[in-house]
Amino acid sequence: MKKIYILMVAIMVTSLSFAQGPIITMISDGDCSGGTPKVLEIYANGTVDFTMYSLENQTNANTTWSNALDLSPLGTVTDAFIYVFKDATGGIFTTEYASVTTGFLEDTGSTVNFNGDDRIRIIETATTTVVDQYGVEGVDGSGTNWEYKDGYAKRNNATNANAGAFNPANWTNSNGLLNGFGVCQAGATFESIIGLATFTAGTSTAPTLAIISPTDGGVLPPGDFTLTYSISNFNVATAGSGDGHFHYKIDGVDQGAQYVNTGSIDITGLAPGAHTVQMDLRDDAHQPLSPVVETPVINFTIQAYTQVADLAALRADVDTNDDGGFYELTGTPTVTYARTARNQKYIQDATAAILIDDQPGIITTIFSDGDGMSGLKGQTYIYNGVLQFKPSQDAMVATGTTITPEVVTVLDLTTNHEMYESELVEIQGVTFADAGTAFATNTNYDFSDPDTMAFRSSFSEADYIGQNVPSGAVDIIVFVGEYNGTPQVVARTLADLTADVAENTIKGFAMYPNPTKNVLTITTAQNLDKNVQIFDILGKQVLNTVLTGSTLNVSNLNTGLYLIKVTEAKSTITRKLVIK
Repeated sequence: MKKIYILMVAIMVTSLSFAQGPIITMISDGDCSGGTPKVLEIYANGTVDFTMYSLENQTNANTTWSNALDLSPLGTVTDAFIYVFKDATGGIFTTEYASVTTGFLEDTGSTVNFNGDDRIRIIETATTTVVDQYGVEGVDGSGTNWEYKDGYAKRNNATNANAGAFNPANWTNSNGLLNGFGVCQAGATFESIIGLATFTAGTSTAPTLAIISPTDGGVLPPGDFTLTYSISNFNVATAGSGDGHFHYKIDGVDQGAQYVNTGSIDITGLAPGAHTVQMDLRDDAHQPLSPVVETPVINFTIQAYTQVADLAALRADVDTNDDGGFYELTGTPTVTYARTARNQKYIQDATAAILIDDQPGIITTIFSDGDGMSGLKGQTYIYNGVLQFKPSQDAMVATGTTITPEVVTVLDLTTNHEMYESELVEIQGVTFADAGTAFATNTNYDFSDPDTMAFRSSFSEADYIGQNVPSGAVDIIVFVGEYNGTPQVVARTLADLTADVAENTIKGFAMYPNPTKNVLTITTAQNLDKNVQIFDILGKQVLNTVLTGSTLNVSNLNTGLYLIKVTEAKSTITRKLVIK
């Protein structure tokens, strides 16, 4: 699947006042082995006891902070710079940053193992209060104005730590400027390019105004949204009791004087499409301040829901439109597995399947396996190669349909796994290489039929965790997934790993090539005459014939996804067929 990005940019017009404490002043993503060294420069403004602080990171499109790194080994530092780095073998950091001989901490874990699009923050360890942060929370930084891949970013002088929302305007980015350099590549050292310890703290009493959300170039979900902003060094109040007030414009239309500073304004009734917002500060006489304090015009887009009839149409549209988007499913898929973890739900209809990942808990309705789901709206995105669906509103329970796992082979999945992604399928006669050992969580177990692929025990709640891996030939019912292009499967329960052999399958059945354009070959162990029916994704029969040989002419079928039903004697099998 193609990777989906949402670009977000925060803009501020003036500096914030600077407070004492630790502040991130430089972040760099090296270009040596493994993209090392990764370096974070922190300035101790005043006397800072680093035993009180930790680092946390947020990678890729993740929305949770993790991998805490205790900064206690740095001790107490006064008005000086310290460095936290992630190195490769061979001491690359000491070579590339030779002047740093004291005041550093090597991360042997993964906290500062950032990749130019990740976020990192300083927190008070005891309270988890955010002290400073680099990067927009919950946003993959690829393509943004704060990306630092194979490069670096340096904080502008006299700017404040971002205890609230990250502000890219406080930084100067040099994305990609370390590419090809470093002693490791017979080039200039990274230190000589970046320049260390250049930040100068300061104070500013000038009024400031920033729009935090929406961000410039941002894409918002359909419907209403909240405008969030930040005002400092300016007391918003009615005439005579403060410094003045502020105005904001939507699409160039002034919305009037605002006398209360709550930090947010609910914006309702905007149609899908392109819009703008801008804010400025005014004095009690309704005149702009001198000098003028206003934000740039922020351009953003409200998306519309694309209606799709089924999951195959949704997946096909994402393949066509690289940026994914927001979708309303008018059909009623069936829940094949509802998990507590991240409020996930696997849903499937007659055409395809998808994984709903709902960590915020937008869907509050309780769904059980086998329930239908109606009113599904949300956004698609890719995580580790898997297309997932993030809901934007609650859904409703409806009548579900029986989902019969399609019988597939390991070869089907290893050659075309995305056709079956997130579907419940059956693989027959498999043997596990680790038979007899106990299942542990988040572990790969190879199995064969005789082709080999991995079973991943990623459902920690499953009743087979701690039970023995099945011995002998078994039939398994599993969900199809992948990890960055490598297919893998996972089961819901122990019963799924000891499924009965389906009685209506055809022995020795093989169908190839798939996808095809002109001719489809179908072979079986008995090689008897077969009745072949082909249906489009709407259930309309487009072909019904008796196949006396092994080759079937499908050149008259349009490009797309079909279901093919083959009956030989009293046995029947149904498979997906892709015409290209």
